Amino acid sequence: IEIVGNHILGSRMGGTDEYGYGIVVFSSSDILIHGNYSEKNENIGIYVSKSSGVVQNNVVEWSVEGLRLSDSPHPESDQPDDLVLVHNNVLELNFDSGIKVLSSDASISGNVVANTLAFPGDELAAADGLVVGSLAIEEGERRPSSVVIGEQAEESGNVFGGNARAGILITDNANVASLSSNLVEANLGRGIWLQKESTVLEAVNNSVLDNHLLGLGLAGNSSINLGSDAQEDSNEIMGTLAAPVLLMGLTVDIGDGVGIFSGSSASVRNNIISGNDRAGLVADHANAENVVVKNNLVSGAEYDIVLAGQTEGLIPAANVLDNSCDSEGTPATVDDYEEESLLPIPENAVGMYEAKGMYESKGMYETEGMYETEGMYETKGMYETEGMYETEGMYE
Repeated sequence: IEIVGNHILGSRMGGTDEYGYGIVVFSSSDILIHGNYSEKNENIGIYVSKSSGVVQNNVVEWSVEGLRLSDSPHPESDQPDDLVLVHNNVLELNFDSGIKVLSSDASISGNVVANTLAFPGDELAAADGLVVGSLAIEEGERRPSSVVIGEQAEESGNVFGGNARAGILITDNANVASLSSNLVEANLGRGIWLQKESTVLEAVNNSVLDNHLLGLGLAGNSSINLGSDAQEDSNEIMGTLAAPVLLMGLTVDIGDGVGIFSGSSASVRNNIISGNDRAGLVADHANAENVVVKNNLVSGAEYDIVLAGQTEGLIPAANVLDNSCDSEGTPATVDDYEEESLLPIPENAVGMYEAKGMYESKGMYETEGMYETEGMYETKGMYETEGMYETEGMYE
C-alpha cells in the first residue's frame, strides 16, 4: 500500500463509519505513507494499526493526535524484523500527542515533534511530544512497546521541543533499546519521563535543554543507562527551569537535571549536568543497590547531588562537583540541608502522569466546535521551528 503526496484537510467525526482520521491503515505490510500533509483532523492525522512499513516525510498539524502506531506490526506476524519506520516527519501544533506508539515495535528517527497543545480548560490533559506505551490485552496484561528513538548517524536524531507537557513519555513497561542523538528542548512539563516499570537500555549523545521541572526523570521501578564509560557517549542535561509543583499540600519549586524516584534504577556515567535551577541530580527512594552515579560533571545548580528517602548505600563516585554541601566533595543527603525550600522532594513520583482517561478514548474526541475558535491557529512560532525542516517542493 502506498499513500503518497496527498493533502488531507479537516476529517470530521460523526455517524457510524466516519472516525475523523486523516490517513488510516489496518492490517497491512510493506506500507509506504510518504509526503502527505494532514491537518485539522478531529481525530488522528495518521493512524497505523497492525501494520508494518515506512511513514516518512509527512507533515501533520492541528489534529487531535498527530501520528499513532497501534498494535503494529500485526501481533501474529512471523517476521522477526517487522516494525514501523517513522522517519523525517514534522508533527507540530497537534493536541494530546505528536507521536503515540502503543503496543508496537518502531524505529523513530529524524522527526520534528513540536508545540503539542493541551485541550483548553483541562488541567489534566495530555500534551506530550512522543508517548511510548501499551494497550490492554486482557485485564492486568499488556503488550509492551519496543522502540528505538533516534540514531547516532548524522541528522538521525529527533527534535522534541515546546510541548506543553513532556517531550518524551515512556510508560507501561515499554522497552527503549536506544535513545540517542535527540534534542529535547523547552518542554513545559519535563523533558524525558519514564514510569510504570519502563526501561531505556542505552541513552547517549542526547541534548536535554531548558525544560521545566525535570530534564530527565524516572519513577515506578523504571530503569535507564544514561551515558556510559566512554566520554564520547555523554548526554547534556542543562538549564532545567524551576516550576511550582503541589506536593503534600505545599507548593515547591522543582528544577532538577536528573531525578531518580520510587524504586527506580539508573546508571548515570560521564554526563554533563549543568545549569539546572535547583539540583543537578536527585535520588529519592530510588533502588540504591542499582544506582551508579559516576564521572559526571555536575555544575551550576543550587545543589549538585541530593540523596533522600532511604538512599543510604548509594555512593556516587568520582563526579566533578562545584557546589557540594561537603567540603570534601561528598554528596549530601537531605538532612544536610538547612534550607526548607528544598523540601519536600517527591517521595513517590508514580502518578505524576496519571492523567484522567489518558488512554481511555471514549468521549475523548468530543470536539464539536473545536475548529470554530477565531484566531486559534495564530500560535505558530511558539517553539521556533522556522527553517528547521525544509519542505519546499515536498508536495510538487
